[in-house]
Amino acid sequence: MKKSLKRILCVVLILSVFLMSGAVCSYAKGKEKLVIWSYMNEGEPVGIWQQSVVDKFCELYPDVDVEIVFCGRDILSQFQAKRNDTGADDYPDLISQGTAYMLPLAEEGLFLPLDEALAEPALDQDVAWKDTFIANFMDSLKVDGHYYLIPEGMYTHGFFYDEVMFEKLGIEVPKTWDEFLGVCETLKANGLAPLALDGALDLYNGWWFARFATRIAGFEKLNEAAQGKISWKDDEGFLRAAKYMEELVQKGYFQSGYEGSVFPAAQALFTQGKAGMLLCGAWIPTEMASQTPPTMKMRMFTVPE
Repeated sequence: MKKSLKRILCVVLILSVFLMSGAVCSYAKGKEKLVIWSYMNEGEPVGIWQQSVVDKFCELYPDVDVEIVFCGRDILSQFQAKRNDTGADDYPDLISQGTAYMLPLAEEGLFLPLDEALAEPALDQDVAWKDTFIANFMDSLKVDGHYYLIPEGMYTHGFFYDEVMFEKLGIEVPKTWDEFLGVCETLKANGLAPLALDGALDLYNGWWFARFATRIAGFEKLNEAAQGKISWKDDEGFLRAAKYMEELVQKGYFQSGYEGSVFPAAQALFTQGKAGMLLCGAWIPTEMASQTPPTMKMRMFTVPE
């Protein structure tokens, strides 16, 4: 497998789709080994799903020995330590991790292009496998005109809040930005941090600007600016998006000391009832289940218009 696939490092893998595309079938000759690294920890919901996909794959292709390694969130540091040891039996063929971390590695030329596999027919469909994904998203993953990454899943983002707290304080879920600022003022007046934020976590913090910029300037321009095709000064919408963020900072809506807060401190602050809202992905209820008190009714609303 290592020699025939060279060093496939397919990031943000959806192994079930890779399996159903038929791309793997041609490699299942003789007892070979496929090593998969995941950024999940064993026992996490997505990790359990990934293991179930591997188990199903092994049932259908018993001649391929598949090993999935749950590296956890420090997967990148583990890979950096491993990247020069390409001859090792446990060197990863496939890696499941976010695009923000993996695109730079693809640009370094570490990954094998997947254009040929993506051009193959999708399972039970008369279209190419590539065409079963959202076109704009796939285009955003291209590096020098080639595909190196495959989307594993898409997650919605929004503001999490405690319905019990909101009802106690007489707060309605905001639908507009002005209403949202009003909610922040109410929470602040009651001695609570309106928003919890880990200032040392660049990935989550980038979502704030991205959400505003997408709505004001549009996805296409945001994508072009992120890739360096246009300047951030080319559209006034980027400045307006930054001003939305600055307003939250100037009004003191983030918890005291948020600049140095280290993940996952903000999430703990939120579940402890010391902060009113948390902007994050849909995995929060599961990720924070063990730290969420039974009296809390966690709910979610979209970024207000």
